[in-house]
Amino acid sequence: KTGVKPPPSSTPSVRMLLAASPQLFTPVVAPPCPTPAAGSLAAAYPLEPHELAGPSAVQHACSLERYLERQPLPPHTHDAFGELTAWLDAAGERPLILDSGCGTGLSTRALALAHPQSLVLGVDRSGDRLGRRLGPHKTGKDAVPPNALLLRAELATLWRMLQMSGRRVDHHLLLYPNPYPKPRQRGRRWHFHASLPLLLALGGSLEVRSNWLPYLLEFRAAVQAVAASPAAPPHVRQAAARKLPF
Repeated sequence: KTGVKPPPSSTPSVRMLLAASPQLFTPVVAPPCPTPAAGSLAAAYPLEPHELAGPSAVQHACSLERYLERQPLPPHTHDAFGELTAWLDAAGERPLILDSGCGTGLSTRALALAHPQSLVLGVDRSGDRLGRRLGPHKTGKDAVPPNALLLRAELATLWRMLQMSGRRVDHHLLLYPNPYPKPRQRGRRWHFHASLPLLLALGGSLEVRSNWLPYLLEFRAAVQAVAASPAAPPHVRQAAARKLPF
């Protein structure tokens, strides 16, 4: 929370995009999109949040143990976590910023330069994306700062291993994740994914940015539903409640 106020004409989506570090990412107010005509376009890309976002999140919270039992630990993520553990141990006790789905790592680099006293971890499942711009052997603007680490790993598994290790994340960012806007793709959105309870349990503050307003509204509905559900496991419910107001 920075106290930065959006322009009076801002839409709800712009207000939700103004997040913890406005000096790093300047919000861009795009002109209003024309309302799609009734028919296939509106059906394929709905402009309203899905009504099942909250119930689905609660269901995943209640079935977390079953999900963990069925999910193996990918070898490359296990190896990446070993590298992460060694890096954290060598750096000592410093605040940890997690940039999940960091893509090419440019956002991770910007965060590390802006927060030199913190450790910044950028994670993406694509080694090709991670190596496209930055790297340990590059210099200048393509160099990775010493307080940053880029890892190739499956996010859900890494979240799980961070939670198991007891390492607290002080600030967690999901910057413009793929919104999967088609209705048949909604199960791939993070707030519809079975790993949502792991994401919420990482601790610290959570910052989500998207250029698709329904994604943000659904994410908020999911967090609110888990925080208010007596059926959710207490530790998951409490973790969600600590993210509010979202």
